[in-house]
Amino acid sequence: MTRTFWLSFHGDADQFLGACVVDVTDEDAAQAKAFATQRFPGARPGSEWLGAAIRKAHVLSCNPGGDVAGLEITHETSEIIMMRAPRNRLLSVAEIEALDAVADESGT
Repeated sequence: MTRTFWLSFHGDADQFLGACVVDVTDEDAAQAKAFATQRFPGARPGSEWLGAAIRKAHVLSCNPGGDVAGLEITHETSEIIMMRAPRNRLLSVAEIEALDAVADESGT
């Protein structure tokens, strides 16, 4: 199973640093779960998926630091996000705005 996550990064004073889309596998989640179980025994079931997404962004150098907010978009119906959004790299504000513009034009 693979799950897809949108991660948004923010710095001081809520300065937007960029976003990325990453795909997380069962193996990624299992590794994150082993880590979370040791470090965060009270972690909620299923939180390993978001943890794996954040770790993957870090390993792929698309995590610029700061605070991160994540959203699973595995079942997102928007073709723009699921098919056109580049994976595994930091997206700039301009790239995100371009994706939004295409989505607005296509009605998705």
